[in-house]
Amino acid sequence: MRALLPLLLASAASAAVIGIDFGGRFLKVGIIQPGAGIELVLNEASKRKSSAAAGFNSQGERVYGDESQNLLGKLPQQQFVLAKLLLGKPVDSAEVASFTEMLHPYEFLHDEDTRAALVRHGANETFRGEELVAFVLSYAKQISEAHAGSAIKDCVITIPPYFDHIQRAAMINAAAIAGLNVLSLMHENTAFAFKYGFDKESEFSPEPTNVVFYDLGATSFKVSVVSFSTTVGKKNKTTGAMSVLGVACDETLGGRFFDQVVLDILADKFNEQLKGDDVRKHSRAIGKLRKEAERVKDVLSANQQFQVAVESVHDDRDLRMVISRNDFEERAEAAGLWARLRAPLAEALRQANLTKEEVHRVEVVGGATRIPRVKEMAKEFFGRPQLDASINGDEAAALGATLYAAKLSTSFRLRDFAITDAFPRAINIRLAGGEEVEEEGEAAGKGKDKLLFKANSKFPHKKLITMTRAEDLFVTLAYRDDGSPIASFNITGVGAAVERMAKDPTKTQVGKPKVSVTFALTSNGLLEVSKAELALEMLEKYDDFELVPSNDTSAAPAAEPNATANGSNGTNSSGMVKVKVERERKRLHYTTLAAAKAPLGAVLPINASHVAACIARNKRMLADEEARRRDAEVKNALEAFIIDTRDRLGDEAVGVVSTEEEREALRALLDAAEEWLYEEGRSLGAPAYASKKGELDGATAPLLLRLSEMEARPAVVSKAREAVNWTRTILAAWAEERPEVTAAERAHAAAMCDNFTAWLDGVLEEQAALPAHAPPAFLSAAVTAKLEPLEKEVRRLIKKPKPKPKKPPANATNGSAANGSATNGSAANGSATGGEEAAADGEEPDLPKHDEL
Repeated sequence: MRALLPLLLASAASAAVIGIDFGGRFLKVGIIQPGAGIELVLNEASKRKSSAAAGFNSQGERVYGDESQNLLGKLPQQQFVLAKLLLGKPVDSAEVASFTEMLHPYEFLHDEDTRAALVRHGANETFRGEELVAFVLSYAKQISEAHAGSAIKDCVITIPPYFDHIQRAAMINAAAIAGLNVLSLMHENTAFAFKYGFDKESEFSPEPTNVVFYDLGATSFKVSVVSFSTTVGKKNKTTGAMSVLGVACDETLGGRFFDQVVLDILADKFNEQLKGDDVRKHSRAIGKLRKEAERVKDVLSANQQFQVAVESVHDDRDLRMVISRNDFEERAEAAGLWARLRAPLAEALRQANLTKEEVHRVEVVGGATRIPRVKEMAKEFFGRPQLDASINGDEAAALGATLYAAKLSTSFRLRDFAITDAFPRAINIRLAGGEEVEEEGEAAGKGKDKLLFKANSKFPHKKLITMTRAEDLFVTLAYRDDGSPIASFNITGVGAAVERMAKDPTKTQVGKPKVSVTFALTSNGLLEVSKAELALEMLEKYDDFELVPSNDTSAAPAAEPNATANGSNGTNSSGMVKVKVERERKRLHYTTLAAAKAPLGAVLPINASHVAACIARNKRMLADEEARRRDAEVKNALEAFIIDTRDRLGDEAVGVVSTEEEREALRALLDAAEEWLYEEGRSLGAPAYASKKGELDGATAPLLLRLSEMEARPAVVSKAREAVNWTRTILAAWAEERPEVTAAERAHAAAMCDNFTAWLDGVLEEQAALPAHAPPAFLSAAVTAKLEPLEKEVRRLIKKPKPKPKKPPANATNGSAANGSATNGSAANGSATGGEEAAADGEEPDLPKHDEL
């Protein structure tokens, strides 16, 4: 990969941006900070990826990532995984049903407001899919801020390309709940492709390089065909470019379905130990087996067989068995999983209008592609002995999204690399009546349904449609493949504008009114009306003036005072007169129209009040988490102090500065504090721990002070004496070398040295007379403070400027050689002396240096 530091330039005040690869199983976060390159964010355990899970522990405290994943075996109903699948889905959807089919112990409810599925938590609490996704995004924000040491706001989030408008809007709302601003959503395979192209730009040429990205993730299977090339842009600069040619997906084929195959094998084997019971009925047991199934699947990717050992699965029974890769592949074959890998490959090539031979590379990405048979299927399809894996399939999507965030952010300047993404679904426009519709660049046509955006349209993109209409109109957008509605737009102001024009006596309508609507397919894959206006052609009357012969009796003179030239009656010198005439002209009048959007579909997006309520609940949880973090921090500091101080009481140095009675009393105090911490104070907050720490600080402070003083005193005293000796040395040298330092100033500094030495000798004598366990006669800090006035005085003297040399009298300078040589000196007897004096005046004294002054 090219070095990114020369490519990423940021202002000093700019903020970091992140790219979030929100997978079904794992979460990866990339970051770019001002003045630094791109890197992956490490979580609190210094891992480069975290579980995309969130939930609650046995105390009802929210937990994230791997901590939540690890509780699946104990508290499966309180750990929420695969939350992304719930976005924009009703209770009766296949996605929600799959949770039950795959033995996740969640209870779903119907949301009356949005018709989406809610997840029950406890007796009286429910969560929206957006909230559960926001939990994970909050975790991404937290670890990013810990990594950067600053606040994080802007991000790019990856999504599957098959997400519809409700799912896309739900992901943006989830980010808002988590306190993030989405610069853009980005298709997962496009993020892989951008990272790939950005790294390999130097290998491209004007001739396209066609690359297939073969992505089997945890929840779905995605295939993209991307063309890479170079283009010559402004100033003949060659830049890289990528264009997505085809996208095909299987939304219900992912790594979790292969996990389920292994889980069924383990469950069937364990059921042999049960008499008529089924382990699938017991959520905690299934949670344990599910965790083991994921591990077994990963191990079988590198081994032919594996010895499974899971203790206390259910009813104090263990599971022990050997599972082979062949067993796994046969079960997956019976489930029809392998065969389903072919169809998306063929469809993506068909959309790209490419043959297998025209594909230059097949890049394998996604965690489930580690399964050997998955790779073999791709090799068979393309007729290749090997597939390509030139990018890190675990991390490239997060890093690609991060690069895209830097590209969109105003805080960074990324080198040019053009991205043309494809929106996989075609979109129709439906009109309320049979108006004539004309698309930009296409002939007019009538009909209620018309293609607005074709499948694999590039986006972001805008499309202008024009229709003849004299009244307000109602437009509905829907997906072409299944007819499911997206949104309606009520475009108003047409009738009012036509009526207003009709009332103007100076204007007459000609032709039919035309309504133009510009639809925008945004970078998030959402549809908006960016502009709507009415064009009305009117024939309007206006006054004009023309010159006619003055003898034309049919023409009346112009009735305006400035119309005359040389004659009082408006006649000019050529015998012409200006007269007023009425003329007509055609003009187009434009009126901006209002376009009110109403979302449609089986599920509606949450509204502003829903978002606000979710934000408030998330903030309460974050505040609770911060309080617990602070409690834990202060509690850990107290615990560490108790342990460390008790250990130090056995040190030889501590024995010197304390008595056995004092040490025993402190040990008893520390033991009592430890007992309090683990019993009475176990669940208290930071104030109680800080108070207890204060008590211990007060009790141990005298001993610790004597210890620190005993250790620090010799070095401080030694340095002080060195400073005094050095001062005395330079004062003696300055008597000849620094005449600007007066004798009185030198005497004053010498007296300061004497006073300090006398004081130091006195306190040292007092200290020597005291036992080591007695309070010290003086503190090391007092030595430094007592020496400071002397150091300040010496610094002043060192900086004292030298006196300027005296100028010779003017008459001596201008005198003759005969009577002025005594003053100025001749070349024979005076110039050498004068030159030596000038040199002496101009020299800097060679002063000794001392670090303490």
